[in-house]
Amino acid sequence: MPKQFSTRKPLLRLGLLTGFRLGRASPGRSDPSPSPARGSIKYLVKKQDKEKEPSYDVFQHELVPKHILLKPNEAREVLERYHIKPFQLPYIKSSDPSARAVGAKVGDIIRVIRRSSTAGESDFYRYVVEEF
Repeated sequence: MPKQFSTRKPLLRLGLLTGFRLGRASPGRSDPSPSPARGSIKYLVKKQDKEKEPSYDVFQHELVPKHILLKPNEAREVLERYHIKPFQLPYIKSSDPSARAVGAKVGDIIRVIRRSSTAGESDFYRYVVEEF
């Protein structure tokens, strides 16, 4: 019979299973459901739902690219230059922390400037949409 490998130990080492019981149900319990521990996912999701605005500046992190909200005439120029319509651009949700930080509303276009060691700076454009 081949040996079956468990993914439980590596996940425990990474801290991904904190507060959860996996495997067989213990005596007295009919299902192996999560225990009501501090680190349970439901607790974290509720905490995120209550948070309206982030308490930190997302652009202070070195890996977050610069986001600029385009004015209507600038957005029109970009669309004419690439011969596209706004819905043909990649989307960004209006609830995205960077979109909220620049004050983007549904229908706006955001210019994202990324730095690269090979290309220098690259411009990307995102169309702001509601939740999809």
